[in-house]
Amino acid sequence: MDMARITVLFTALLACAVKFAIAYPTSILTFNFSFLEAVAFGVTGGGLGVFAFTYAGTFLVNSFNHLVKKLKGPRPAPRRPRFTPGRRRLVRIKQKYGLWGIAFLSPVLISIPIGCLVAVRYFHNRRRILFTMMASVLFWSVVMAAFRNAFISLFKI
Repeated sequence: MDMARITVLFTALLACAVKFAIAYPTSILTFNFSFLEAVAFGVTGGGLGVFAFTYAGTFLVNSFNHLVKKLKGPRPAPRRPRFTPGRRRLVRIKQKYGLWGIAFLSPVLISIPIGCLVAVRYFHNRRRILFTMMASVLFWSVVMAAFRNAFISLFKI
C-alpha cells in the first residue's frame, strides 16, 4: 500500500469521526471495502470520534462551567435559558429516550461531536456514554455496510 492511499484512508477515518453519516458511506463506496472491512472502518472512524469527543467534551463542559462561574461573579438571579427548536428537540429526546436515544441519532443525524457533547452534558457516567455511543456506531456501521452490499448485489455494480 502506497503512502498516498494511507493518507487518503487516514483522512477518511478522521472525516468519519466528525461527520459519520456523510463520510462513512462515501468512503466504503470509494474504497470498495468488503462487508467486514467496511464495518471495521466504520467502527474505527466512529470510535475515534466517540473517544476524542467524549473526553474532550468532558473537558469543554467543565471548562465552560468554570468560566461561566468566574464571569458571573456575585450576580443575583440567573436569566432564564433560551429555548430554540433544536434545543427543545434535544431535551425531548433526552427526556423520552435517554442516552440511548441520543446515541442512536448521533452518527446519522446530529453528528458524533455534538452527540458526545450533549451526552457528556446531561449524563455523567463516561463509561456508559462510551459504551452506548460505540454500540450506536457499530449498529450504523453494520446497517450502512449491509445496505451497500445489498445495493451492489442488486444492481451488479
